[in-house]
Amino acid sequence: MGDTTRALLLLLLLMSTVLTQDFKVGVVDEWPATARALEHAAKAALAALNLTGIGEVEPAAVEPGEPLALPARICQQAKAGVTVVVGGAPAGDNAETARAARLAAEAAARAGVPLLLLQPAPLAASWEVLALYPHEDVVAQAGADLCQAKGWRRAVLLHEGSARSAALIAPDEEQLELQARRLPPKHDDALLRNTLLVLKKAGATNFIVWCGAECAVRVLDAAQRVGLLGARQSFVVLSLELHTQPLHTFSHGGANITGLMLFDPEADSVRDLTSAWREAEGGVLSEDALPPTAVLLAYDAVKIAARAHLDLRLARNETRAAPGDCDSGRGAFHADSLLNYLRAQEEWNGISGALSWEADGQRRVDRLQVVELQRGGLLAHAGVWTAVDGVAWERPAPADGPSPSPGLMVNRTFTVLIAMNDPYVMRRDSTDRLSGNDRYEECLLREEDLTLKKAIEICRAAVVSRIYSENVKNEMEPVFQDKHFAITDLTITAERESAVDFTTPFMNLGIGILFRKPKPPEPKVFAFMLPFSTGVWLLLGVAYLGTSLLLYAVGRLCPEEWQNPYPCIEEPVALENQFTLANALWFNLGAVLLQGSEIAPVAYGTRAVASVWWLFALVITSSYTANLATLLAQKTPVYIISNVYDLANNDKGILYGAKAGGSTFTFFEYSKEQSELYRKMYEEMSKQKMPESNEEGIKRVVEDDEKYAFLMESTTIEYTTERNCLVTKVLSQR
Repeated sequence: MGDTTRALLLLLLLMSTVLTQDFKVGVVDEWPATARALEHAAKAALAALNLTGIGEVEPAAVEPGEPLALPARICQQAKAGVTVVVGGAPAGDNAETARAARLAAEAAARAGVPLLLLQPAPLAASWEVLALYPHEDVVAQAGADLCQAKGWRRAVLLHEGSARSAALIAPDEEQLELQARRLPPKHDDALLRNTLLVLKKAGATNFIVWCGAECAVRVLDAAQRVGLLGARQSFVVLSLELHTQPLHTFSHGGANITGLMLFDPEADSVRDLTSAWREAEGGVLSEDALPPTAVLLAYDAVKIAARAHLDLRLARNETRAAPGDCDSGRGAFHADSLLNYLRAQEEWNGISGALSWEADGQRRVDRLQVVELQRGGLLAHAGVWTAVDGVAWERPAPADGPSPSPGLMVNRTFTVLIAMNDPYVMRRDSTDRLSGNDRYEECLLREEDLTLKKAIEICRAAVVSRIYSENVKNEMEPVFQDKHFAITDLTITAERESAVDFTTPFMNLGIGILFRKPKPPEPKVFAFMLPFSTGVWLLLGVAYLGTSLLLYAVGRLCPEEWQNPYPCIEEPVALENQFTLANALWFNLGAVLLQGSEIAPVAYGTRAVASVWWLFALVITSSYTANLATLLAQKTPVYIISNVYDLANNDKGILYGAKAGGSTFTFFEYSKEQSELYRKMYEEMSKQKMPESNEEGIKRVVEDDEKYAFLMESTTIEYTTERNCLVTKVLSQR
C-alpha cells in the first residue's frame, strides 16, 4: 500500500508540474469590468478542479468599438503562451459582431490558439473557434414554441437589424401571424413611443421583443408609458440576459412578461458561482442579483479546457516548439489536439447545461429555462423548453386563499393628485350642494380608462405644476408622498423625468404669447378715402383730367358739336361749342358721381369718349362703394406686436414674463446659450417679478392695457381667449 500511495503522489506531482509549465488561460473582453468578472469566473473554475496556484489566468480588456482590438489582444496573449483564449465579440449590431468574430477567429487560427466565444456570433467550420452562447436559430425555435404554448395566433415582433428573425419564429403564417416592426434608433425614445401607440390603436396585445437586454428594457419602459403593460398585454423577451436588468418598475401593471435563461439560478453550482461573483464585485450587489450569462460560460469554458488539458497531459517541450505567433503564422504546440478533443467529446457537463458542438463550432443547446416576471421585479421559474418537446410549464401551484384579481388595478382605491387648473380640473357649477369628488369636473381622468370600481380621492395641489428646479427630485417626493398617481397639465422635462415616471403626453403644445386685444381704431376725418390707396387716388385724378382734356379736344374738332346758339336766326354770325374745358370737367365729374349732366355729346367722337368714361366710372364707383361698406362695418385693429421678435425688440415699453418656476420660464433659461433672442428675453424677464400663476399673468395682461405680454402654453391660451374677449393669442411657437 505504501508503494501505491507514493506512486499516486508522484503522478499528481508530475501532472502538477505539467500544468505549472503549460496551462494558461487568456481572458479578453471590451469592458474592463466584464473582463474582471470573467477572470474571477476562470479562477473559480480552476479552484473547482483544485488547480488553484497551478493554472494561470491572464485578463485583458480591449478598446470598445474597435473590431481590430480583439484580434490584436488574442495575438498578444498567444505570444505570451496562453493555452486557450476565452472571451466575446464586441457588442454591436450583427454586422459589427460578425466582423469582430471573423477577425478574432482568423487571429486564433494564425496563432493556433483555441478561442472559446462567450457572445453570440456567426461562425464557420474552418475557424479555430467554439461558441458557448446559443445560436439565434435555437432562440428563435424557443420563441416559436413559447408562442405556441401561450396559444398566440397573432403577435408583433419588435426587432433590431434585419427581419430575418420573423421567418425563424413564424415560418408558417397559419399557426402564427407575425407583424414585424423594426425598432427605432436607441436614442429616439419619442419615435419608439409613437410606434407602440400605433400598435396599441391597432389592437395589438401580444409582443415578441428580440434585441439586447438593455434594448428590451427600453421597449418595456416605452410600453409602460403608452399603456401597453396592462393585464391584457403579454410580452416574450428573447434576450438571455434579461435577468441582468432592473425590472421592478414593470412588475405592477399586470402584463405577462416571459423570458428565457440558459442556466437554472436555483442549481447549487450556480448559487455558489453567483455568491463568488457578488463577493468579487465588492458586495455592492443585491442578494437577488444574477451574473451575466458570459460569467457562467467563462466558468464552463475554463473548466472543460483545463479538464481536456489534464486528460491529454499536454506539455510543451521548450526545445521542440514555441508559443503561437500571429506575425509568423506559427501555431502553439498541441493547440489543434486540444480543440479537436473538445469537439470530439459527446457531451461536457457544465453549469450552463450540456456542452457539445456542431461541425461549424456552434453549440448544441436543447434546453432553456422559461421565466416569468413576478411582482417586485424577480424572474421566477415557470417552465422548461427543450428542442424535442417544446415548452413544459412548471409554474408553482397557487397558495391557498382567494385568487388574485385578474387585473391589478381593479377593485382598488387610488389617491390621485390633481392640480386645480382650468380647463383640466375645475369646480363643478351646480345648484345642488356637492361634496367629495362630486365637487370637481375633470377632463384628464375617466374611471373607465383605469378600470376602477371605487371612488378616487382627488387632492388639490396646485404646487405640482410649479416644481422645476435643480433639486427637483427632493421637491417632488414630498408632494407625491402617499399618492398613487398625479394627473395634471405638467410639462414633461428631463429633470422631472429623473424624479418620477410619466405616461405618454395626452396633449402636445408649444409656447404662445397672450396679449391684450387691440381696441378698435377711432373714426378718421378722411376715412372715406380708405377704400383706395394713395396711388390709386392719384391715378384716378390723372385719368379724370386726361379724359376731360380729351373730351374737350374731340369736341372742338368735331363739326357736329358746333351749334347755332340762337335757333331763331337762320344765319348766325358765329357758332358755339358746348364742350368748353369747364363743361368737359363738369360732364366727367357728373358721370363719376352718378348724377348726370344737361350736356349731351352730339358727335360720334365725343359720344365714344363719353361711353368709355361712363364704363370706367361704373366700375370704379361700384368698387369704391363695396370697399367703403366693408371698412365701415369691420374696423381692423392695429396689432403692436405680431411675433416673438417684435416682442423682444419692441420700443414701446411692453414688458413680458412667464409663470415663475414653470417650464416656460425655464425653457428660456436653458435656451439662452443656444439663441441670442432667447438670451435677451431671459435677461429681460429676470429683472422683473414673474407671476406666481397663470391667472395672475392673465390678470396683469388685462389690467396693463397693451403694456404686458404673458408667455404660456398655447392650448391654455386658446382656452383663455375663447372665454375672455379682452385678450388674444399672438403667437404659437416653440
